[in-house]
Amino acid sequence: MMADREHSHEVHAAAVAAQSARIAMLSASADQKNRVLTAMAKLLEENVREILLANRQDMTRARNHSASLATLRRLELTPNNINSRIRALQELKSLPDPVGNVFYSGETEAGLIVEKVSVPIGVILVIFEARPHVSVNGPAVGLKAGNCTILRGGSEAANTNGCLVTLWRKALDLGGLPSDAVQLLGGDHKTVEEALHLSEMIQLVIPRGGRALMDTVAVHAKMPVLHHEAGNCHQYVDANANLDKAMRVLLDSKLTMPAVCNAMESLLVHRDLLPWCAELVNELASHGVEVRGCGVLKALVPNVVLANDDDWKTEYLREIVSIKVVGSVCEAIEHINTYGSHHTDGIITEDQATRQAFIDRVESAVVLCNASTMYCDGSLLGFGPEIGISTSRLHARGPVGTKDLTTYKIVVRGNGHTMCSEVTT
Repeated sequence: MMADREHSHEVHAAAVAAQSARIAMLSASADQKNRVLTAMAKLLEENVREILLANRQDMTRARNHSASLATLRRLELTPNNINSRIRALQELKSLPDPVGNVFYSGETEAGLIVEKVSVPIGVILVIFEARPHVSVNGPAVGLKAGNCTILRGGSEAANTNGCLVTLWRKALDLGGLPSDAVQLLGGDHKTVEEALHLSEMIQLVIPRGGRALMDTVAVHAKMPVLHHEAGNCHQYVDANANLDKAMRVLLDSKLTMPAVCNAMESLLVHRDLLPWCAELVNELASHGVEVRGCGVLKALVPNVVLANDDDWKTEYLREIVSIKVVGSVCEAIEHINTYGSHHTDGIITEDQATRQAFIDRVESAVVLCNASTMYCDGSLLGFGPEIGISTSRLHARGPVGTKDLTTYKIVVRGNGHTMCSEVTT
């Protein structure tokens, strides 16, 4: 009971401190925010050894607790990972400030000047599991948009997250902004539930994790949620595909980073390409990929594992792929819309009409044509670094960057305008 009260106090205190920092952030200049990003990039560079040491401690603990291979892959940081975060901070610095942009301006019949102006969302709670890079990207993207970020990472990355947030708070201080603009919550699941009830002080929650986390947030959150559903991502190889191109794209989609949410998990192949499927299966197997296929594919390639209905729904996050033979682009679209997670889905074809039908009818946040699913990435698409991939229907879809972490206010300018001429003083 005492521990519960302590966690409740910690959550409330963090939210109060973030609200205070939020007020200061409303007047933060682009130069101030960029100074913080520059300071954080420098601190990451100077503290690589300390970050890697903290991460090794987390990795050791995760292995001792029999963490899955997918969890270990997401948890591990390397010098290259840290260099990527430094480059992301530098990229963010070069982007235009998303706050204060006027994206509508007009004058009413009465002579009022009306504008829509972009403003920060406020305090953002980011809840995540085994993804310590979120402790860099989350506050960075939020900061550029003038927001404060409260991080609640999983216990498996506690040491790494703690090290990174300490650096953030130092960077904020060096840049002249309140250090409470970035905070890290500890505690257990009750801490998460407590935070999700503070809608008067936390304006948005972004969950990054598995189904259990998503369900917890969906049940308890009293503030808006920017959903990040599982990445059951598909590629469909059409009868009119260039097969050399298709092979390259499929291997890249599956093998580049199997443990990330935009890796290809399911593959649909037109039945006219059935003879080519044996070559495809052999190529995937040579790279250590287990293939789970439909009955048609298994009849052609007996060593394929027969897929069941759950395979079509599964985000494997490892070297497994499900393959189904379909009769048309319409069947492929129906399958994706039925079993997919509306994250990232692609088509490989040289036929323009087929390509357009796929684009129009696949209900996913990101739709690709003749390109690897790895390109579902904010920086690669020109949006800048991201905090995650949203599968929400409202506000933001796809890679969530700085512009997506702003909202707007309507500013009205008059000159003594009144609605009723009969009002007297």
